[in-house]
Amino acid sequence: MIRFGNLGSHRAAALGLGLLLATGCAAVDSPSFAQNTNTNIPVLIVAEDEDKGSINHCNDVHKRVLAELNGMMQRDGFRMIDEESSRAELNWESSCKPPYDDEDRRSKHTLVSDIKRMISARQAAVPVRAWVLYRIHAQRIPYGSGYDAQVRIVGEIYDAVSNQFLDNFQAERVRFPLPDNCNKPCIYELAGDRASDIAANLGRVLSIKLQRYSPGTSQTGSNESGPVTGNTGSGSCGTLLTPFNVTIRQFDRIEAASIAGVMADEFPCYHSHELLEGGEVVRRYAYNTKAKSLKLEEWLVILLDDMGYGTRDYSIQITGNNIVLTKLLPTPNRPRSSEEKARFN
Repeated sequence: MIRFGNLGSHRAAALGLGLLLATGCAAVDSPSFAQNTNTNIPVLIVAEDEDKGSINHCNDVHKRVLAELNGMMQRDGFRMIDEESSRAELNWESSCKPPYDDEDRRSKHTLVSDIKRMISARQAAVPVRAWVLYRIHAQRIPYGSGYDAQVRIVGEIYDAVSNQFLDNFQAERVRFPLPDNCNKPCIYELAGDRASDIAANLGRVLSIKLQRYSPGTSQTGSNESGPVTGNTGSGSCGTLLTPFNVTIRQFDRIEAASIAGVMADEFPCYHSHELLEGGEVVRRYAYNTKAKSLKLEEWLVILLDDMGYGTRDYSIQITGNNIVLTKLLPTPNRPRSSEEKARFN
């Protein structure tokens, strides 16, 4: 049986090379911003405006802020996903349907539902991993003999796959004087003229906060709860955990337990796992890892080959966060691997 942390065999060497290619890991001298850590995390930024004191997401202020923000974060190394382009790709209606109505607002629940639908569509052109929810508030405040406008942006950052809250933020407030008799449309127009300043403040805040979740970044400072256990791939794994539902069908108990054991003890990027169902024919696990599903498939093929299974003896089906490993043919003549003997004898 291969020990995945041991590079003494040609299979383990190939596995180690695959890890380096998959993670895009490189030496980092000063990981201050995302461009230095080769992140490529797909980020979707969406505006929430349920509070009627916030600027409506269809207002031109949001469009100008988003355009500046997406460009700035992309230059910092992030893969920016545009909401309206994604909706068009999925043949959904625009989030802003004419005629424009200030009362047409959307809640956080609506946004989360739409993002989950995007993920479940499983389209390569619409990937979402981290998503940012933000609100823009603009108000008129008295100053001297006149009024100033104050614009502030607040929001939260989430992992779209695990539903984990990652961080919150509040960009530096922008304040500027208003002409006499400047009403709400006037305030919004002037706020839009300062979109680049607003986006610059927010973009730098988001880059710093999302940088810690980039592949190759040290785990120091991560807000995960509990220590990382198992094989961490010598620090080459990212810091975003992905929860997988792993179902093992038709393997006997010793075979299934051996597979789960190696996934826990030897697969790089492993964090934790838990048995959800342990029947005679079907065993289900919650498996938390920082590895991608592509690599898990590769490692499972290596594992099953070393256990003596032929490629026709099993199937591996991966759909989103669900992995189903099914034994298709009886294998009465398959010798027990050294790993199984070591675990159960």
